Amino acid sequence: MGSTTKRSAKDAKGNGRDLGSTTRRNGNGAKRNRGLREKKGSTMRTDCHIHVRGGKCEAGPILEQMDRLKIDKMVLMGSGAAKTPAAQKKSDDELSKLCSADRRRLVGFARIEPQLAGTTDEIRRCREKLGLVGIKMLPDHWAPCDEFMHPVYKTIEAMGMPIIFHSGILWGNADSSRFCRPANYEAVIFFPKLKIALAHIGWPWVDECIAVVDRFVDMAKRDGRKSSQVWIDCTPGTPPVYRKEALRKALAVCGAPVMLYGSDLAVPGDLSIIAGRMETDIRLLRELGCKQEEIDMVLGSNLDRFLEAE
Repeated sequence: MGSTTKRSAKDAKGNGRDLGSTTRRNGNGAKRNRGLREKKGSTMRTDCHIHVRGGKCEAGPILEQMDRLKIDKMVLMGSGAAKTPAAQKKSDDELSKLCSADRRRLVGFARIEPQLAGTTDEIRRCREKLGLVGIKMLPDHWAPCDEFMHPVYKTIEAMGMPIIFHSGILWGNADSSRFCRPANYEAVIFFPKLKIALAHIGWPWVDECIAVVDRFVDMAKRDGRKSSQVWIDCTPGTPPVYRKEALRKALAVCGAPVMLYGSDLAVPGDLSIIAGRMETDIRLLRELGCKQEEIDMVLGSNLDRFLEAE
């Protein structure tokens, strides 16, 4: 677009709601497993960003904690950064086995290293053989806009799998933060049925992240899409002193229907901190003037919409 029109916070939020004004359940909504809300008017709670640590991890304790915390569904991301194709397959196999205990509640996202040999074949195996639903990627000395990624994107798009990308500052990977700038993800524009979420609101490049997402929100409205191609994963990354302002900007410009709650916790481990983080975000969203419907989108039903194929 050659030019943009300034919009008020109210108008921007209204534009976002056009893409998803009602909360929706997936096709399994008629019969839900333990912990999933069945009663009319009940509130769904989800977490789009849970890491699986290497080693022994069992579904039972995870589901028990979800029941206790009233978490209906969470995205589990495969462990570690695989260094070899064999290690990639092992990680994906273990994740699939973990999620097989209850695939409606434990949503598996394979942690893919796209520079490994056989990546596109492994992505197909993840979807067709292992039942994994999405992909997690973290650019480490490669950029999402590199041309070698095009066959990877094409395969993921064909499989109908969404991607959650790390975006923003990157701890512990040398000088890789420069590869995780939000503007690098504009490259998915060439794959219109591919859906991605940018984690951590791109902090410290929050404004850049919001600008990228807003571009795709406007494009979705113009093209008559069900939802935006690019979403915001609100998983912390923004330190507390920045968080309210980051959420305010995301709501005002992009709107609640493209925002996903995530905790950035890991399993196996204690998930009880989710409750505190959710309460903090609920308080901040209320202080920012969100209606209950919008809060329930961000912390609940938006995840199902994100997982839907375009």
